[in-house]
Amino acid sequence: MTDILGVRKWEIEERASDSGTIVAGLPGGVPKTEECRIQAEPGLLDEFVGKPYYITTKMDGTSVTFFRIEGRFGVCGHNYEYADDGKCSFWSWAHDAGLEQRIVDAGLDDIVLQGEFCGGGIQQNPLKLTKPAWYLFTVVDAKTHRRLSLNDMRDIALSLGLRWRPSRKRARICRTRVLTSCLSVRAASIPVAT
Repeated sequence: MTDILGVRKWEIEERASDSGTIVAGLPGGVPKTEECRIQAEPGLLDEFVGKPYYITTKMDGTSVTFFRIEGRFGVCGHNYEYADDGKCSFWSWAHDAGLEQRIVDAGLDDIVLQGEFCGGGIQQNPLKLTKPAWYLFTVVDAKTHRRLSLNDMRDIALSLGLRWRPSRKRARICRTRVLTSCLSVRAASIPVAT
C-alpha cells in the first residue's frame, strides 16, 4: 500500500550547524528543555500556593542535554541530537569532562541530564568564563519520563562532579504576594571556577 500511495519514511538529513553535525531529532526519552520562567507565566503563582518550590539562577547560555539510555550516550541541543565527529563543542566538553565514564562509574543508566552550556560566544558570555562550563538544571528518569527532585538532582550532580544552576530561594508559597516579590530578584555575581 505504501508503494501505491508513494509514502516513504521521513528521516532527518544529517547536516552541519554552528553546534556540530545534526544527526537526528531528540531521541525517545529525551524531553525538550522547556524551563518555565515565572516572569513569563505569572498565572502559575496561584497553582503553586501551598506547594514547595525553588528558584534557580538563569545562566544565559544555551541548553544542552547529555543522556545515557539503554547504554547509549548522546548529546543534544534544544531540538536535535549531535554527532560525535569533532565538530560539536558540547561533545568536546563531555569528552574533556569524562562525563560518559562518570555516569557509567556511578552506575547510572536511563538518565537525562539537562543544563545550560555557558562560555565565550554564547549570549555575550555574561559570566565572563574563559572556557566553557555546563550547569545542570534538570535530571529526568528516561524510563518513567519524570523529573527527579531537587535533592536527588543535587546528589547526582555531586556524585558526577557536576555544577548545578545555583538555587536562589527554596520555600513554600503561602500567598501569591510572597513569590511576587521574588519576580524581580536578579542574579548576583556568581563565583565560577574556570
